[in-house]
Amino acid sequence: MSFLTDNVHRHLLPLYVLGTDINKIQEPMSRPNGYPNYQISICLEGEGIYIDENNIKYKIEMGDLFFFSPNVPHRYISVSENWRLPFIVFNGKCAADIVKYLEFGSSMVLKGISKDNFNTLITSFTNIYDTYFSNIPTKTERVSAMLYHMLVFISEIADDSSIAGPTSVMQYLAPALQYISSHIAEKNIKVEDVANVLQISTGRLSFLFNKAFNKTPVQVIREHKLEYAKHLLMTRPYMKMTDITEAAGFKSLSYFSTVFKKTYGVSPTEYKSSRNHNADDWW
Repeated sequence: MSFLTDNVHRHLLPLYVLGTDINKIQEPMSRPNGYPNYQISICLEGEGIYIDENNIKYKIEMGDLFFFSPNVPHRYISVSENWRLPFIVFNGKCAADIVKYLEFGSSMVLKGISKDNFNTLITSFTNIYDTYFSNIPTKTERVSAMLYHMLVFISEIADDSSIAGPTSVMQYLAPALQYISSHIAEKNIKVEDVANVLQISTGRLSFLFNKAFNKTPVQVIREHKLEYAKHLLMTRPYMKMTDITEAAGFKSLSYFSTVFKKTYGVSPTEYKSSRNHNADDWW
């Protein structure tokens, strides 16, 4: 990998490329402390495994893309003889803000990219590579602009990648929601476990939950717990409040009561009383 020569002006740019290669045959890589810059890699040949900061494994095949931010632990290794993995390493004065605005998260894996979008990405990679190694006096500025447009394009296709097949985000998220429901009694449902159901990164899951519900995964998990608790309050009038707390996976009765009242405006006891004037009617 080659790097741009020192250029004081480069560090004034919102984005700048530090290195790129479109013919990279990937060797095993393990970075327990992460890497100091941003990186985008796209698979052109073969296949490998990418392991993100949450130790979630992703099979990376031709047409798949993965991204990680600085200082985010990760590993990747080839599982075929030749794993061709073009990459772009970048940073910049506004890189963190741009990545955050585009909702890439600390890391991201995109699968199921359409053929047309994949070809467009490869063209972008090639143009950046050719310009990066050219003798054009303004190549640093040109590559910066090209990188920004490519990042925006990746953000635009993120809605369609990894959702190849289902006709809506809600359909795609259904297995994740089912996982939450089936593990409702657990006091600590991990966001990375929910993401792993769909084989996507936690950043990608957050993007999709925000798109579908305008909520974070943690908020959706808590909402499911509250709705289940509310169901029990309505249909099991003789069930003890401590048992409802346990069944809905809240860590304590006091926390459950606080969150319930904040969400619905009444305490669990008040809600139960208002819904069960005649408990015998439920049996």
